[in-house]
Amino acid sequence: MNVDILTLFFIMSIALIIQAGSLFTQYKLNRSFRGLGWWVMGNLAVAAGCVVNLFRAADFLLPFVVIGGNILFLSSFLFFYIGIKHFFASDEKRLPLYILGGLFLAAISHFTLIDNSPAARVLVFSSTMAALSFLNTGTLISYRKKTEEDLIRSEQLYRSILAASPDGITITDLEGRIRMVSPTARTMFGINSKENLTGKDNLDFLVAEDRDRARTNIALMFQGVFTGPGEYRGVRSDGSIIDIESNAEFIKDSAGSPTGLVMIIRDIGECKRAEAQQRRHAAIQLVQSKIAEAALVAATLNDFYADVHKWVGHVLPTKNFYIALLDESTHQIVRPYCVDQMNIVSRQRPVGNGLTEYVMRLGKVFHASQTELASLRQSGEVSQQVAPVHEYLGAPLKDSTGKSFGVIALNSVGDDPPIREEDLDVLSIIATQVSLEIDRKQLEEKLKLQATTDELTGLFNRRAVSDKIQAEFEGFQRSGSQFSLVIADIDFFKHVNDLHGHNAGDFLLRSVAHELAQAVRDCDTISRWGGEEFLCLLPSTDIKMALSIAERMRSSIFEKTFSWDDNQLSITLTFGVAAVNERDTVDSLIHRADQALYWGKKTGRNRVVNGNDLDAISIPPERVTWNTTWESGNKTIDEQHRKLLELVTHLLDLSILQAPDSQISSQLDRLLEHVVGHFSTEEEIMANIGYAETKAHAEIHANLTTDALMLRETFLKGDLKPVAFFEFLVGKVLMGHLLTEDVKFFPLTRQ
Repeated sequence: MNVDILTLFFIMSIALIIQAGSLFTQYKLNRSFRGLGWWVMGNLAVAAGCVVNLFRAADFLLPFVVIGGNILFLSSFLFFYIGIKHFFASDEKRLPLYILGGLFLAAISHFTLIDNSPAARVLVFSSTMAALSFLNTGTLISYRKKTEEDLIRSEQLYRSILAASPDGITITDLEGRIRMVSPTARTMFGINSKENLTGKDNLDFLVAEDRDRARTNIALMFQGVFTGPGEYRGVRSDGSIIDIESNAEFIKDSAGSPTGLVMIIRDIGECKRAEAQQRRHAAIQLVQSKIAEAALVAATLNDFYADVHKWVGHVLPTKNFYIALLDESTHQIVRPYCVDQMNIVSRQRPVGNGLTEYVMRLGKVFHASQTELASLRQSGEVSQQVAPVHEYLGAPLKDSTGKSFGVIALNSVGDDPPIREEDLDVLSIIATQVSLEIDRKQLEEKLKLQATTDELTGLFNRRAVSDKIQAEFEGFQRSGSQFSLVIADIDFFKHVNDLHGHNAGDFLLRSVAHELAQAVRDCDTISRWGGEEFLCLLPSTDIKMALSIAERMRSSIFEKTFSWDDNQLSITLTFGVAAVNERDTVDSLIHRADQALYWGKKTGRNRVVNGNDLDAISIPPERVTWNTTWESGNKTIDEQHRKLLELVTHLLDLSILQAPDSQISSQLDRLLEHVVGHFSTEEEIMANIGYAETKAHAEIHANLTTDALMLRETFLKGDLKPVAFFEFLVGKVLMGHLLTEDVKFFPLTRQ
């Protein structure tokens, strides 16, 4: 094909202009140059191929020109193919590309391998590129039109979604200026549909205190930190506050860069009110459980009332709170618990026409403002002056029969929060529970009083005072705080019952109890110990002071005459006194006081005896009683053991009564004679039953006998008190030997 160079360049220039026009159209439509580099490289390769073909006239260069030109033209095809793939907008429009590309490749191959005409190559290339450019431009225009139609449909769908969404939606730019607001969002904030919000700051619709937090959360979004939904307080057009939940997300372009923000706004006011109601119900349930728990653990009703006040304060304003009860016995309104900052509530007053009585008559929860209270006073229904009170809330306390016996109430004064409508139901619920707990607590205290009080005298009973003695003794062990006991017994009380009857005896017991209670201090505890005996616990009292108090009690009874049925009864009391020491147990202390009383009875009555000075009980002896677990199963041995205990106890009695030495010595001889005889009999029985340790046991008997004889000699010389002999016999012979050595052969005697 013979075409001059200028014609070829003209054709190529036309093709390049068409290509440039196609690329420009692409940029205008899509704002991008897809495949531009590959187009440039393809055109450069074609131009280079044409230049190389200019040297075909030189025969020595012909092989190089043909090979180089063919390589450049084939390379241009590869570059154009890659560029065309990028050039077209969508895969479904590439079929014409593949058809034209195939024709182009066939034509280039023909003119390269068969015809070998550079001019033909240039013409084929240029015409193909021009056709492709026209094709691509038409495709882009069609694609853009379809895209615009899709965008219109998408926008219509988008606006429908905005209008139908139950949540408010706001679209802003990256600075937070409003672009669009959904109808739901306008309704949520009370904004007229005609009001133009474009350009306004989205955060202006939040309360000032929440704006900084919202800005912080948005700033964190720009840093890639997901903050999740946030709760804020919104401001409606009328100035009212609404609780909202807002969740923000970026609007991004095709390259993924943020171009704006979409805010999803939900009105959570109803939800928060429901949550608040649930929390309030949970708080009320907690208060109820705590009140029930307090009723179980509170030591007294006053402690219980304090706990009620503490827990009611979790759900109600209780700066001024009181519990008022009707005391029918005194016809008084008493307030056992009252927290009154304004000092407007009396602690006790006669039953009258006050708010407490009004609520009790009303029989249901009552709430009144200051104006309503004034109206009640003017009408005469209430006469109580409560001028500083802004509001009053009270609920009746009722027993199991529905009868009102008191009121639980609170006053709102000063800057106290206002009483809400729902507070009425809360106080009513609490009052019902408190009524039950008070009723139960009063019954408990009544039962406790019955359990700890002597019914006849009204004094503490033996059980109650024993607990107090134990507690005092534990205090002595911890801190060394001394205390004393006084046991008193009415002398010849049986004669009073025999002469005047048991009613007179009961009268006398009550009278003596009253006199003794008057004679002791407030810190002392007087109790009925049993029968005609009384015990007085004297804390922080040494023996000297205890003797003085006991003497005062003895004198008051001695000087008193009691009138019964036209008879004048004069009686006396005998007292035993003991102060605690470091060797004591509770039992030994009581025993010493009891022994001192016993000593006073034996030595004339109507006296006070110091248990700390009695030789017989200077080291407190314990009376021992026979225990069936000590029985060996052998009748002879058991009878001898019981006899031994009987003789030892008699020796103790002689010692306490300070019997003559001759009588005590005689008792010691009988004891020793019994011990020696018992040991001999026991050894014979052990030998008969085949006890392997009989010989060793006999040696122990011999040693005990020797010790007993030595103690007897010491006693006869006057160097030993009888109580020491008693302790030896109880500790070494009876308790020590029997329970450590004798028990070893009991399995044989029990067979």
